[in-house]
Amino acid sequence: MQAVTLVLVAFRELWEMPQRVLVVSDVRRATRLTNALTTIDPLFYCHHGNIDRIFWTWQQKDLKARLNDVGGPITPFDYGGKNVTLDFEVNMGLLAGNATLKDLLNTEGGTLCYTY
Repeated sequence: MQAVTLVLVAFRELWEMPQRVLVVSDVRRATRLTNALTTIDPLFYCHHGNIDRIFWTWQQKDLKARLNDVGGPITPFDYGGKNVTLDFEVNMGLLAGNATLKDLLNTEGGTLCYTY
């Protein structure tokens, strides 16, 4: 496994820590939102937008190596199972149909078209 992939896996595991899950659970409980309704909560966009910005900042520190580097399980926490690849498809719904991880990792590409 490449060194950059190991760093990416460590980065992802940091965001999957129980503290993050507790914060999200506390917000849901405090606002009485269910899983189906959390996406209409303004805090949802602030939180996930910030995670995206932090990931983008990390990616920019070594863009050549990190832009197309993916790793980790398809099923959360299943580190012995099947891993994602650049060809892994994500259903973006009406926003963009299906997009590959390769398309989504480049925020300045044709699918997302934004920068910080």
